[in-house]
Amino acid sequence: MTSIEDTASIASSVDSNVGFHFTHNTRLVWRRPSGCHALYVEYILPPGIFADPYELDLRADSYTYSIDTQPDLERPVSAVEYRSTLLRLDVKLPSDAEGVIQVALPLHGRYGLPSSAPLEEAYAVAYVSSPDAFWQCREGQDIYAIPLTTMPPAQDIPLLIPVAISDDLALVEAGTVLSVLAVFCYAAYIFSKVHNRFTVRLHQSKRE
Repeated sequence: MTSIEDTASIASSVDSNVGFHFTHNTRLVWRRPSGCHALYVEYILPPGIFADPYELDLRADSYTYSIDTQPDLERPVSAVEYRSTLLRLDVKLPSDAEGVIQVALPLHGRYGLPSSAPLEEAYAVAYVSSPDAFWQCREGQDIYAIPLTTMPPAQDIPLLIPVAISDDLALVEAGTVLSVLAVFCYAAYIFSKVHNRFTVRLHQSKRE
């Protein structure tokens, strides 16, 4: 059986760790062990982070995926079940015996709870751990896995997601109420004009 050191190594990074949209990059330096037919990369995503299945479908040339729960794309973090999500990628490799491949995973942050911190510090922090990767291999009737070595050692990556300022909520709510009231008044004004015009025409037709 092939030793771990002979198989490959994995390293991860994020293009930018601030915002709502991220790209998690995984670099695989691989050497295909004898009897191994598939290479998987597994991610554990915290509740505040999700992968959009529609975007993953667009990357079918690079990998296929399986996910243990379908994410609700529109819900804020306060409205989802507080549990992590397991995402597994089946990486498509060339027929070569070894090589280097980059796996790009698009991720998104959920809207968090408002913060009382100053604007420049108003972020929710979600930690994404480095993924695990392993070969799936077969020897006779036995199926076994060979993990890849993480280089450098695995570290959690903090993702900073902007949140609203709690002191601004009253102003936003007041503006929303005024906007709705203005729309209602305008609709009532238009309805009144149409009603009056219809009434005048009705009286004119009766006189004729």
